[in-house]
Amino acid sequence: MTTTKGTGSNRIIETAQPFTSFVQDAETCPNLSNVYNVSEIYLAFDNWHTVIDDLLYVYSAHVDPRHKDNSIIRIFGIISRHQLETTSPVYYCQMYFDGSENVSVIESVIYTIGEHRKPKFRMIELACNVSSDPWSLPPMLVSITTQTCAEPNNHLAVRQSYKNGFKTNFTLCLDGVLKHGTTKSSLIVEWIELNMLLGAEHIFVYNLSGSALLDPYLNYYERKGQLTILPWNIPIQFNEDLDEFGHDFQLVWNYAQTTAQNDCLYRNLFVARHLAYLDFDEFIIPQEVDVWNWNDMMEHAKHNCTNRPGSYVARNAFFLTNEINDSNVDEFNLTTSLHTTMNDRLKKPGFRSKHILIPEHVRHVNIHYVEEYYDKSYSTCVVLPSVGHLHHYRELTKKGSKHTNLSALKYKPYLIRQIHHVYDEIK
Repeated sequence: MTTTKGTGSNRIIETAQPFTSFVQDAETCPNLSNVYNVSEIYLAFDNWHTVIDDLLYVYSAHVDPRHKDNSIIRIFGIISRHQLETTSPVYYCQMYFDGSENVSVIESVIYTIGEHRKPKFRMIELACNVSSDPWSLPPMLVSITTQTCAEPNNHLAVRQSYKNGFKTNFTLCLDGVLKHGTTKSSLIVEWIELNMLLGAEHIFVYNLSGSALLDPYLNYYERKGQLTILPWNIPIQFNEDLDEFGHDFQLVWNYAQTTAQNDCLYRNLFVARHLAYLDFDEFIIPQEVDVWNWNDMMEHAKHNCTNRPGSYVARNAFFLTNEINDSNVDEFNLTTSLHTTMNDRLKKPGFRSKHILIPEHVRHVNIHYVEEYYDKSYSTCVVLPSVGHLHHYRELTKKGSKHTNLSALKYKPYLIRQIHHVYDEIK
């Protein structure tokens, strides 16, 4: 039995069983044993797992301690759209606790995460209750099965990111995945260094098929503790030549982008105070001359918002990469220096916009907006274009009014110095 909330691509399908668990021990489920070792837990981290081939795959499991009555395990993955919409599937969480012979089993609640098109697979969250105490000891591992006592073929290590407290003010998640078409090291280094100048203290990158040419640069930042590279080895075969961007939209939306986004959200719950989402051709740039970073930009933006901000949305402005400002040519051919011609028409909030959110107030995130706030008293603060907006660097051939925007040039001297330092270190 399922209940449906909402309509269209943002509907939520819930497998109808409230958060009430039952515990089954080895006598009840003789085929289950609560035996695992360190190597099993290690292998359960940061990998895609097959639950049912060609039907359900899961990537990560996170403890969410925010529920007032109990903590919840949230598991992110992708599911066959046909199965989800025609068979009312039921999945169970088998939870394995350290130092206990009991295995806790509960039916999951299935949440769909909105998307723009209708490929074969869609992104989901499976939510399972843990206990009546939100801060009690969570399970070490969780397995997803189709029957309560079925022998599992998958084990996910349960992340408790919140346990060690806040580590950063701003963390950045690559909004998408690193794939074979990105090979230019100077582009990656500029993106990392400028975002760190703007306030990012740590960056997460999901690596599908990144070029080996980038390894020296990515490894450099990883060694410095500024970058986390996560494997994105989805166990399905992609056709990377279906469209101009190499996306197999008929199979899964942009390589399960929103699964990566929500994984990054929960990795940083009570770890990062703010979380930004940007692709390699995007920067959120403060527009006021005396404002240099995201923190100050958001302080200015708050004055124009009457709500309690749970996120800050920067509207999209295209910067034309097919037009070059020759007076700004430099030794690295910086994207933000060469391309200063901006399309006058900014997109409406939610259309190609990107955001900086406060993780503790967000339940689900989508590509261009927060899909659902955890606390309904929080909402989206739209940053005025005069305060800051998204610089989206892309080739555009359509005619339209445009002007020169030099707001990113204030970072150029610092950026060149930092990039020199990086290249010297890597030599």
